[in-house]
Amino acid sequence: MVNKRVVVIGAGVSGLSTATLLLQQEKEIKVHLVAKHFPEDLSGEYTSPWSGAYWRNYATEDDIRQQVTINPSAYLNYLLNTFISLGGTTQHVSLSHLNECIGSDTDVVINCSGIHAGTLGCVEDPEVYPARGQTVIVQLPQDYVNWAFFRHCAGSSNTWSDNMTYVIPRENGEVVLGGTFNEHNYSTDVDDNIAEAIIQRCLATPSEKFDKKLLICHNYGHGGAGFQSSYGTAKHVIEIMKEMLEKQENESNKC
Repeated sequence: MVNKRVVVIGAGVSGLSTATLLLQQEKEIKVHLVAKHFPEDLSGEYTSPWSGAYWRNYATEDDIRQQVTINPSAYLNYLLNTFISLGGTTQHVSLSHLNECIGSDTDVVINCSGIHAGTLGCVEDPEVYPARGQTVIVQLPQDYVNWAFFRHCAGSSNTWSDNMTYVIPRENGEVVLGGTFNEHNYSTDVDDNIAEAIIQRCLATPSEKFDKKLLICHNYGHGGAGFQSSYGTAKHVIEIMKEMLEKQENESNKC
């Protein structure tokens, strides 16, 4: 790929990741990033900054339930700054057709245009459509919520989006509460009733009283990865149980 010129369309997380990784792996190529929106732009059609950015992996060596939360704004800016520091160039433009970014020296075009792929000339993918998501962001002390939570209640008569509840903390004290997922919905208007419903779902936790003090360990919420994660999560919950029981016994012996 020596002396090749690559044009990447789109500066969302896919486009920025692709452009940056190209320059990291291929030192002798030129990469030009073309996009209508860049980090710090606030637009409903530029979805990456609005993402909950919650990643979980069931198959890590050390902890099969490992979870990572990302601050979208900070990460997008990190990718853009890294891309530019590696010699990448950018162009802020709204494309109506693919050929508008193709120059005489262009060898490769990588299309990461997201929702615009449905209308971009020479692409016009009929399978691309929007899905409206609404979240609520609250500011809490940074150590107040140190866990991520996702729950989808299947088998309900309500829509899929009505049964999706998640809590995603960030390093700056922001906590994302969600959410909705409405296919083919272009609206970016905030619905106060939906916001209130999201908050109530996130606040709703079981409250039961028992006749004696006991230890309750939860091991559920693995979605479609029940078989895949079963051994690791079983091992982990047993470790937690043993740790907590030992702690209770030590505290009891001190009395």
